[in-house]
Amino acid sequence: MKNGKRTLRSSKIVQGNGMFMRWELVEVVADQVAVALSHAAILEESMRARDLLMEQNISLDHLARREAETAIRARNDFLAVMNHEMRELLCMRLLHYHLCCKKLI
Repeated sequence: MKNGKRTLRSSKIVQGNGMFMRWELVEVVADQVAVALSHAAILEESMRARDLLMEQNISLDHLARREAETAIRARNDFLAVMNHEMRELLCMRLLHYHLCCKKLI
């Protein structure tokens, strides 16, 4: 730094046709290309991760649906059995009550 200002070193290279090109420009462009390539790699990796997560979410959704359907079937089976058993028990109690009442009369 000179006088508080940033200075650039300017190296000049000669091309085959005799024109000059500033080396800093080449370095800046090379740095920008490197950053762009790095960003592209990060983006590609992020997209692959997103796709993988989407596939996993779909698989988990299918699994959750199957488990929910299994639970619903189990609940319905349980309720059907309990309904039958409760009605059978109630009918037996009513019959027993009816027979007891007849004996008392």
